[in-house]
This record gives sequence, C-alpha cells and structure tokens, in this order.
Amino acid sequence: QPADDAELETMARRVVRFEALGMPSELADRTADRLLARDREGDTRTLCAECAACRFDAFTETWRCNSRLGLIGPMQRRLATEQLQRCPGFSLSHVLKEANNHE
Repeated sequence: QPADDAELETMARRVVRFEALGMPSELADRTADRLLARDREGDTRTLCAECAACRFDAFTETWRCNSRLGLIGPMQRRLATEQLQRCPGFSLSHVLKEANNHE
C-alpha cells in the first residue's frame, strides 16, 4: 500500500541521514523503502546507519561505531548499511528522532 504522509516524512529523513553518511542516493532510497517495510512488519531490529554513533569516513572509506556499547573499530559497509540487528549501543540519530516526534 502507498506510504502515508508520516511514513513519507520518515523515509525522506532517512534518505537525508544515509546520504550524509556517504551512502549513494540510490542505495539510500532503497534502504529507506526496506526500513518502511520493516516498520510496518513491527520488526524491532535496527540498522547501524540509523544510529547516532554511526560514522562514515570518506577519506578512508570506512564505517565506524562511536558507541561504547557497540562494535569496536571499523565495520564492513554491509553491516552498517544492510544488516538489521539489535545493538546495546543503539541510539537513534537526531535527524530520525525529529521524524518520530511528529508521529
């Protein structure tokens, strides 16, 4: 079914977040679509790229977790951008929190 206004806003904020992390636009769009399906299914797993502690270093082209409770050191791109998981260090990015506050 088509996304409603709140879902479209959340998807747009996700794309902004993902592109700010260095994710190509096409992948950011696909990932936002996938997360919409996750939300609708009630899946509580998260993506590293949604987390405030997730960083992408464009110079070294590496993903990192800056949470004391998350992964230490560099992460594979697949883990940061594709693998849904439950992480004790997860903290929703402020960009995405704003979208959740409107719902």
